[in-house]
Amino acid sequence: MGYGSGPYPSQGGMPQYPNQPPYPPQYHAQTPQQPRKNNAGLWIVIAGGVVIVVLVIAVIVVLFNRGGNDRAPVADTPQTTEQTEDTGQTDAPDDDTGDDTGGNTGPSGGPPYSPPEDPCSVLSEGTLEEFGASSSRKNITDNSATCSWSTEVDGLYGTLTVEYSTPYGGSDSVEAAKDDYAFNYDYATDEEGSIFDLEVIEEQELNYGSESVLIFASEEIISPGNRTTVLIRQDNINISVEWSVSNFNSNEPPQSFDDVEEIMKKAAEEALNSL
Repeated sequence: MGYGSGPYPSQGGMPQYPNQPPYPPQYHAQTPQQPRKNNAGLWIVIAGGVVIVVLVIAVIVVLFNRGGNDRAPVADTPQTTEQTEDTGQTDAPDDDTGDDTGGNTGPSGGPPYSPPEDPCSVLSEGTLEEFGASSSRKNITDNSATCSWSTEVDGLYGTLTVEYSTPYGGSDSVEAAKDDYAFNYDYATDEEGSIFDLEVIEEQELNYGSESVLIFASEEIISPGNRTTVLIRQDNINISVEWSVSNFNSNEPPQSFDDVEEIMKKAAEEALNSL
């Protein structure tokens, strides 16, 4: 067996059948062809990076060429206009003869102004004695300086306050100081908006600084009282001198306008001259 031809298997081989081809050759799988690398994306990234670098360099060059050339005219032009306008108003007290101020009223320096370092020293000893002032208290912030005294005149107790303030948005801004002055005026005269029973009795425009006014009012908080306020704006700074007096022994306000006019103008004049 295994040595003859025919349909029987031969030694060491596979069965052979008539009319059949030899055992087919072994199938060899073909390795799939690797896709060709495409470098287009890499070139796009490189080109984009170059464009960004060029743009950054161009922006830096433009900013460098503009720096220092536009800033000076923008800052100088409005300041010159504002100072010229306010300086003309500041000179007005030289011609004032109707308010019994006793001479020229105005600061010795020039704008822009800053609050004094010691607001409790702006009033003279003689003026403080007329108010019966004692026990001063001061408060200093970045844009304001305030001093308050307890007062006693003819058995009537009160509080005297002097405050200097520059605008929050820019300490040298004249326009912002004008807005602050208008706000302070509204607060001192707004009878309907006041949370207390406020009545403006006398209002008098003054010639101190760039603009100023004296307001005498009655105000009832716990008991009947009076509140006298002098508001002054000198260029970029606002000054407020306020005297509040209460009467705990009567149902009537304790003061008249004649009682406060002269002393309040004197205190306001000294506060302005202390700039």
